[in-house]
Amino acid sequence: MKSHSDRLQSRPGTGREAIGLALAGLPNLGAVSARALASVGIQTRADLAAAGAIGACERLLAAGHGPSLNMAYAIEGALMGCDWRKLPCEFRQQLARGFRAAQRRALQPREFPAARQ
Repeated sequence: MKSHSDRLQSRPGTGREAIGLALAGLPNLGAVSARALASVGIQTRADLAAAGAIGACERLLAAGHGPSLNMAYAIEGALMGCDWRKLPCEFRQQLARGFRAAQRRALQPREFPAARQ
């Protein structure tokens, strides 16, 4: 019998969605989070590990998604294979500082080169 992900991948036009949903199999990440991550190019656990929790949140912020601090915790917990509420307090504080810094960077106006005349 085919698994749920096998059935998704065998349907026409669902390959990209199935990749995003693969992240939904990680602890703390559901289908909505997985689709948001896939929309910014994070489609596999390896992609998520390469970006890291704060890097993934930076991409989401840049794309106009509104990730929360809890999402940063959830991503880190997913990478560590544990419930985000089990992350050590010091580690959560470090993630909170990184997340707030990412939010500030996302709000800063971007400088564009002057137009040539």
